Amino acid sequence: METILVLFFLLLSGDTFLRRLVEILPSFSDKRQAVEISEHIKRDISAYLITITIVNAAVGVARALAMWLCGFGDPMLWGVLAFLLNYVPILGPTIGIVTFALVGLLTTNTLWWPCCQLRYTC
Repeated sequence: METILVLFFLLLSGDTFLRRLVEILPSFSDKRQAVEISEHIKRDISAYLITITIVNAAVGVARALAMWLCGFGDPMLWGVLAFLLNYVPILGPTIGIVTFALVGLLTTNTLWWPCCQLRYTC
């Protein structure tokens, strides 16, 4: 939690933190290296966010398609929910799985209905 808080304030400060860091560094080579490291970090974070967004979009589309094929109402809602929850590591997908399982159990007539459907379709 502390790391997230520090990252939030670093993002909030914008380039002020980098400017202050460059001001206090003694030599030009140190200043240049600090700017290069900062740019490298920005590129890496951007690449990570783009990649995770593409993966989450694929998960959202797959979830919406699965919900549509299973006959659940409003599959776009479930796809968007899966897309958003996957941004939270470990806890987000867990909440999604529990939510989807509960909705699946609550919308069936009996607890054994999914098992019976699988037996007759196979």
